[in-house]
Amino acid sequence: MKKGDIGVYEIRIENLQNKPDQRVALSLLRPDNSSLVTIQANELQYKVANNARQIDFEPIQYFRPNDIFSCVVTLRHEEAAKGEFIASVISSSQTTPVVSRLPIRVLP
Repeated sequence: MKKGDIGVYEIRIENLQNKPDQRVALSLLRPDNSSLVTIQANELQYKVANNARQIDFEPIQYFRPNDIFSCVVTLRHEEAAKGEFIASVISSSQTTPVVSRLPIRVLP
């Protein structure tokens, strides 16, 4: 990826349990060297915080077994640098965050 390029990232959450889960909350932290272009989240509300780096989604109140939620985030990579795109999820049955990190290297 080069400075000024647009990156499109899909984040998927799947309930692999054989029972429903509740209050499933997704939080994203975009790299310092990027700016938010768009979010597509199937009508799930979200708020942007932490100088617009953090994106917190409204919790999914009832998440059935095998349900999948996905969102697509589009970022513009403004500067040449190394960074990470971080996604974390908690729920009523998973109170310790499950974290996924995607390293991103932007070239000049």
